[in-house]
Amino acid sequence: MNQAYRKILHGAEFLALAKNRNFLDHDNELSLDAGPFVAGLEYASGKAATVLGKPAPAFFKLAVESMACGPEDVVMIGDDAEADVGGAMAASLQGILVQTGKYRPGKRQISPKGRHILFRT
Repeated sequence: MNQAYRKILHGAEFLALAKNRNFLDHDNELSLDAGPFVAGLEYASGKAATVLGKPAPAFFKLAVESMACGPEDVVMIGDDAEADVGGAMAASLQGILVQTGKYRPGKRQISPKGRHILFRT
């Protein structure tokens, strides 16, 4: 982390693949994803990362463009209310949150505004 921090301070471009909070690890437990580390580097350096993946709206817009359709014709289905569903909705897509994978019952889910569906399994 210090090496990345110092490079950012010295002018390196600050790129992040994602800002997800966590992921479902091989042991079926949640583990830290890139988001907490990106947030720490942003805080320490005072510089915002350019996010290339979820939940950046540009990520979803590129996917829609690659399918040659409009955002109103695309639905994102995911287990992450913030990165999957919220990111998609910020790009004008619809979102479906499934209660599988890293979804945890009883855990507060970040609730995006707009059109979304909660699918119970």
